[in-house]
Amino acid sequence: MLASDPAILSTTQLPSPYPPDGAQSFIRDAMEGRRAGTTFVFAMMDGDLLVGTCGFKDVTGSPREAEAGYWVGKPYWGRGYASAALGLLLEFGFGELKLSKVRACCLTINARSLRVLEKSGFVGTHVNTEASGGNWEPTDRFAHFELYRSEWLKADGC
Repeated sequence: MLASDPAILSTTQLPSPYPPDGAQSFIRDAMEGRRAGTTFVFAMMDGDLLVGTCGFKDVTGSPREAEAGYWVGKPYWGRGYASAALGLLLEFGFGELKLSKVRACCLTINARSLRVLEKSGFVGTHVNTEASGGNWEPTDRFAHFELYRSEWLKADGC
């Protein structure tokens, strides 16, 4: 139900309308990506309640890089879930996966997500109107960010 909320669908790459088997497909694809070592997805939980998801996709290269992504269900906005989850995700990525750089992207009008990325140490690199997937309009603008392992370690990652 959280993923099918129009507020979530308008700012993520989730399919819109969210299909009845969307969660099962997402989990199946995440498990295949995990086995391949290219995708690592985690559920954000509050006790037994699903709050959202976060993870890495496109884990590739030498040195290794990935793209971080997350979404939080609307009833849970403004409670720090995205910041906490992204912090743990970066710890996993830079620690366990030995990533050298993490990329992220969000709509320029998504002030909450922009703030989460900035608080986590990401630095803006550019803005454009092109992004893959999602339910985007040709005029939607995307802010792109990156965070290098060396900068994360200097800030508070150790």
